[in-house]
Amino acid sequence: MRKKTGRKSRRARKVSPKFLLGDKKQQVLIAQWALTALIELRGWKKLGGRHNEFTDDRDILAAIGLEELEGEELDKEQFFAALEEQRENLAGEAAAPNQHLQRNSQEIADYIGLNDTERDILRFTVLLKGNEGLQNIMELLGNVGVESIIYILATILDLDHQETRSAISRQSLLSKSGLLSIDRDGTCGIELRLDLLEGLGEALQEAEITAETLLQNYFNPVGPPELTEKNYLYVKDNFAMIRDHLKQAGKQRKKGVNILLYGPPGTGKTEFAKTVARDLGSKLFGVNIGDEDRPFDKAKRIRAFQLAQQVLSRQKEALLLFDEIDSLLVEGFSFLLDGQSLNLKASVNQILEENPVPAIWIANDIFFAESAFIRRFDIVLNLKVPPRSTRLEILENYFKGIAITPEWLGLLADNKHTAPAVIARAARVVRDQKQKDPAENEKRLEKLLESTQIAMGYPCKSLINAHPQITYRLDAVNPDQDLKGIVQGLRQHGEGRLCLYGPPGTGKTEFGHYLARELDKPLLIKRSSDLLSKYIGETETNIANMFYEAEYEKSVLLLDEADSFLRDRQKARQRWEITQVNELLTQMERHQGIFVCSTNLMDDLDAASLRRFDLKIKFDFLKTEQAWELFQAIFTEKGVALSGKEHWRGELKKYKSLTPGDFATVVRKSRISGVKLSPNEMLAGLAGEVAFKDSESGKNIGFAAL
Repeated sequence: MRKKTGRKSRRARKVSPKFLLGDKKQQVLIAQWALTALIELRGWKKLGGRHNEFTDDRDILAAIGLEELEGEELDKEQFFAALEEQRENLAGEAAAPNQHLQRNSQEIADYIGLNDTERDILRFTVLLKGNEGLQNIMELLGNVGVESIIYILATILDLDHQETRSAISRQSLLSKSGLLSIDRDGTCGIELRLDLLEGLGEALQEAEITAETLLQNYFNPVGPPELTEKNYLYVKDNFAMIRDHLKQAGKQRKKGVNILLYGPPGTGKTEFAKTVARDLGSKLFGVNIGDEDRPFDKAKRIRAFQLAQQVLSRQKEALLLFDEIDSLLVEGFSFLLDGQSLNLKASVNQILEENPVPAIWIANDIFFAESAFIRRFDIVLNLKVPPRSTRLEILENYFKGIAITPEWLGLLADNKHTAPAVIARAARVVRDQKQKDPAENEKRLEKLLESTQIAMGYPCKSLINAHPQITYRLDAVNPDQDLKGIVQGLRQHGEGRLCLYGPPGTGKTEFGHYLARELDKPLLIKRSSDLLSKYIGETETNIANMFYEAEYEKSVLLLDEADSFLRDRQKARQRWEITQVNELLTQMERHQGIFVCSTNLMDDLDAASLRRFDLKIKFDFLKTEQAWELFQAIFTEKGVALSGKEHWRGELKKYKSLTPGDFATVVRKSRISGVKLSPNEMLAGLAGEVAFKDSESGKNIGFAAL
């Protein structure tokens, strides 16, 4: 056991050599802070319960430069004497943060406008977070409230108490910038009460960093848009209103100006914000979301937004973009962060009311957003999927300089889930490869788009498998009414209820696709499997939601294979069969858009249901001349010259129940089998399809006796 030594027997101690490892001035500064906390704030009294426990904590001894005392048995008086002696030894030593922290913190203070007190508190927090010994000493001070934090900081840093109070108040620039967050509600020590912006401590201690470089960790200039105002003609009134509002806000330097854009991915919300900024002549900045290794959580993203607000408030014509904010708008997220309770709801409310720089917030879904947040936005715009014509224009712009066919581009325009940002990246990859073969470019683009969209949760079958086997043409279907006139009437009036019936493959469903393209409206397709449920009442709810969705999206609504919901109610065996038909009829009468039903079983339908339709259009088998025209068109599209046309025409006349679907099936079989399609192959395939239909029509339905 080591011999106890009294204060009188101890010679004056110089700074320990171990203490001088690293930056001497910073180590001295930390030791002075630690000794002040131990002596003046009486933290030393909680250091040990028995007389020899004062020298058991190596980190604490290292922080004050007394590692040599580790393991020595000292009573309270002896230990306190050692602390005072060390404080006296260090009094004449030069003390300062390391040169990088000193320089960088001063630069960020000058850049943002922090005063000296705020800067010193920021430096203290940076060093506190990086020194375990100082943290352990701060823990000795116990759980502290806001007033205690003010007293501790003022005492350790030798600051004016009132200036310290102002520096950590909610209205201080230090707090408003988000550089430092003070937990005012929790019950914990001061180290957990002070929370630095993610990555700030490390960045402030890096060499030769400018304020602009440091701030790039939290927000950055956003690149120019690839679209123009013309691409948003379908929401031109909203575009103009948002642009004019932001223009006036900038002129008058209004606070609390916020715009919310929401809608599913791929609707061009970010491009919308970029385009508005360009039209205003504003410089758009975007709040970062962190990196792959350390993504920002909700609280840190809010603080990055606050920092951007304070910095950009000094710049004229600045505009801030806050993307992917869905989770920030959900109610009730008071939660624990690094041991401190943070009421994010209050932070968001305050920001929405006081932000000096106009901001555009972007979300995909606001269904769960709290109304208290939503009502604080000046303008809320639901940016829906643009019409097909607009999507086609956007795609043409993205794919400039890439060899692709108009037909393939049209198919991609049909896919409303393809996000502009995904298309832009895929186009950049393929453009750099400088491939001249359109087919190869299309193949590569499909691969890129498919892999990205699957990762985003969207099926890509509508893109990859969307190639129609044959082109849909009105002269290649056989309806009993003028389809061109019907399309024109629907274009003028915007409302109509159509029932399409006839044999399978006659083009009923494809007419729904054609109609949506011609009217430049989105197409909403529903089938029985999408609506039917085993739970009582849920099918009716699904039917109502289907009509609501169509009206909300202004879609052409196509109910394919609608037999289940249009059947004769007099033949119903269950009550729920009747209620489903009733619900469909009720919703049909209320619907103010275009509703199309397709069915193969006209004879079994409810007479009252059929009366609700404005038009009942029969699609029949192709006429002989139509079949021949379609036969020729398929080979013309494939670049195959037909010789001996009269022979092929005569052979084709033998088949009386051909449909466009039969031709499409034969073309698809040819692609799958790898056999080049020839007139002989086409006729053989059509013969097989007709024979199959004839055999199916002769089958007995139900059980047969052996």
